[in-house]
Amino acid sequence: MLYGLSLTLTPAPAAEPAIPLADWLPMPFGLIPWGEGVFLALRQPEDYGAAAGAIAAQILAGGTVAWGEGVYRVRGLEREAKPLQMIRVELQGERPFPKEIGRACQALVLDWFKRADPALAQRLHDQSPCPWRLYPRLEGDRRLYLEIGLLQGELLAPLLWGLGQQWGERLMLTKVACQVVGVERLRRCSWEELMDLAGGESLGLRFISPTSFKQEGGIQPFPLPELVFGGLLRRWNHWSPLEWHLPPVVWGGRVAAYELKTVPLFLHGLTEIGAVGWVRYEFPAGEMGAIALRLARFGEFAGVGRKTGWGMGHVCVDVSGGKGGDRSRPKVLRLYG
Repeated sequence: MLYGLSLTLTPAPAAEPAIPLADWLPMPFGLIPWGEGVFLALRQPEDYGAAAGAIAAQILAGGTVAWGEGVYRVRGLEREAKPLQMIRVELQGERPFPKEIGRACQALVLDWFKRADPALAQRLHDQSPCPWRLYPRLEGDRRLYLEIGLLQGELLAPLLWGLGQQWGERLMLTKVACQVVGVERLRRCSWEELMDLAGGESLGLRFISPTSFKQEGGIQPFPLPELVFGGLLRRWNHWSPLEWHLPPVVWGGRVAAYELKTVPLFLHGLTEIGAVGWVRYEFPAGEMGAIALRLARFGEFAGVGRKTGWGMGHVCVDVSGGKGGDRSRPKVLRLYG
């Protein structure tokens, strides 16, 4: 199944006659700057199949298009068929954003879905487990990045369609006027690619935003192996096709080293406590380490633990092996603490 289409554009001489891109396309699309071209957003992803052939024929016919303030040749058509997606949306505020912004960001993303499909937005609001996760972060105090992970490829088209309806508009987020100024794809992956991963007996995870878990009727902030990987396994088997389901695992791993602290995440009057930092897990010889790595990479798209749609549980595999992570990353102001 196709989850999206994007055009690769290269600049053409401005003197060449050009057709507006919206008129050149065979059907109405939401148009979003995307890498070296433009993403073609539709309300319903099932419409991509019919559009792909017509667009390919027009590319072969040649010609130039006008898009934004430039003139371009359409060099190629990329078909998006991988179900696991991670994108980042950049917003610029007219004045500083408050830290207490997680629930407002969740509402904004759900509003983008609603613009394409109100029933879908309501389903995503109510659904458990959640097929998407959100990680908002600030750079400085006026630049806000929303990192969005999707566990179903069908969600990409309506999300970008709704976002495209507000491209260039002045919108309000917690009483701060702002604009969407950029979108980029960070990663994409298939279930098959995750299944091809072969892990070892040691695995490091970095917990970037506060992370906590439900345990025996209470809240546990410490990322025990059975909580981290057991929860990811349940979500994997819920969202993956049947042929890629993983077997039940009695987690025999242990925490070999860690550097964690608990911090608060403020959510409109609610205070959630979660752990941030890094942990190195060790597993017995055999298949358990490979399953843990697959789940950890899946967790980069899905998030870990509770309230991943509000900004909690953002993790990444720690390639340093659990020694503090990649220190080359730029310093950012997190939305907690």
